[in-house]
Amino acid sequence: MFGNNRWRRHLSQVIKFKPGRVSVGLETHTLPPQAHILTAQSDRSSLPTMGALGDIVETSYATVLFVDLRGYCALSERLPADQMVPLLKDFFRILVHACDKHAGLIYHVAGDGLMAAFGIRTPSASGAPSALAAAREMLEHFTPIADRWNRTLSLQTGIGIGINAGEVAFLTLDGMPHLRATTLIGDTVNVAARLCDRARAGEILFSDSVALGLTADRPGSASAPPAWLRLANVYLHGRIAPLDVWCVSTLTRVKLPDNSREFVDVIN
Repeated sequence: MFGNNRWRRHLSQVIKFKPGRVSVGLETHTLPPQAHILTAQSDRSSLPTMGALGDIVETSYATVLFVDLRGYCALSERLPADQMVPLLKDFFRILVHACDKHAGLIYHVAGDGLMAAFGIRTPSASGAPSALAAAREMLEHFTPIADRWNRTLSLQTGIGIGINAGEVAFLTLDGMPHLRATTLIGDTVNVAARLCDRARAGEILFSDSVALGLTADRPGSASAPPAWLRLANVYLHGRIAPLDVWCVSTLTRVKLPDNSREFVDVIN
């Protein structure tokens, strides 16, 4: 669904959303009461259009963020599922808090990451500054957790984040009993997922459309800050046209051993 086989596999794990709770497979994560998990009944600002089959399709401009836990497969291989639960609770608590603090809406939760969108509740804003702020907070607050896992489990891990902005369409999953939720689809989502795949542990990658939204909110600034590294003509897996990608330099970037990387390099 997201142009990524791993995310498609994880979609089958998602059982249902309930207020304050997210069930992934047989694991249920209790989230802060203020966490925003968007369901089909949630308020959203979007533009209705007519789909190919005559149904009403809602679209909106959004800044989409994917975050993924690196080293998750190695962690799952070492530990029984019941011992994974408290670790993932710590991990998701950080992600959900960052999204909620910066007005992000969570559309999908997987065993090792999530997808969120920013700027939907405030259509006049691009959501890019909020998404980047949330991403920075995720990296910052995950660092002590990664250090603890390294000390106690001898496991090097980190999180990679990809952000893209553009038009998205809302897809409501309501044809099955006990499952009614809304997710996002479209090229904007696919690119964000690919950027997340490409990001190394402790790294944020975002597209030109996000950079434009960031500089637009900085009056008098026509160039990117020194902390942004521009990677020109990047080819992402499955796409024909290259993209200009921006990398946020952080102090938390981790060089994982080759056998702990879960993705191959998607730069052709």
